[in-house]
Amino acid sequence: MLDSAKEERRQRKAVASPSQKPPRYESLMARILRTQKESGKPEFDDGQLAYLGGGLLDAAVDTTYSTALTFVKVLAARPEIMKKAQAEVESVCGLENRPPQPQDINKLPYLRACYSEILRWRPPAPNNLPHVLDADDTVGGYHLPKGTILLQNTWAIERDPEIYHEPDVFDPERGRRQCPGDLFAVSSVLMVAAKLVWGFELEPREPLDLSVESGFHGGLVMGSEDFEVAFVPRSEERRKAMVEDYERTRGRLQ
Repeated sequence: MLDSAKEERRQRKAVASPSQKPPRYESLMARILRTQKESGKPEFDDGQLAYLGGGLLDAAVDTTYSTALTFVKVLAARPEIMKKAQAEVESVCGLENRPPQPQDINKLPYLRACYSEILRWRPPAPNNLPHVLDADDTVGGYHLPKGTILLQNTWAIERDPEIYHEPDVFDPERGRRQCPGDLFAVSSVLMVAAKLVWGFELEPREPLDLSVESGFHGGLVMGSEDFEVAFVPRSEERRKAMVEDYERTRGRLQ
């Protein structure tokens, strides 16, 4: 990531004039390099910057991948949820061969509720990450001085039986909750889920283990153990539409 940020800086310098303002869209790493250069007081060396970039990438990719995989597993294991999600997507996209698009996501409350429940039921970061206070704070009557390292037990908080009835049960009807990475997930996990339920039937090739003890692995990021699911196109027309949608999307990214 650091090498890419440096290359981005070189390319921008090649076309920029001294009077130009900083570009509207700029990667975080390139922005840090630019501001350090402008200030003349670098706060990070290359090793620290590379570590920072790798951590940000891992935090986004690993948790998103884990959530998407859990989404697939739940939809395959709970066909009644899959059918309800399919009906909702078709109510928005119609029965024509049009895959869901980003502008459709806000019209899919049930699918969004499934996503929120996955974050509660199998949170990808059950212990979150350590956070350091940059100022004194008071929480619940406890004084926490600047420099205190905090750990948030997300797993326990989201299994409080006084808030969540039968907390070990996956139930999208509980409603919407918020995640710090909500905007990123909406544009990735929910888009994946919407297109999956629109274009495919998910057929388990084996009994799917949804228990946290044996169906998922722990660690910094919680994720599903390996499982086998067949992605069966719901029709030849939808298969073709998905391929065309993929080609259009790939073209935009090149």
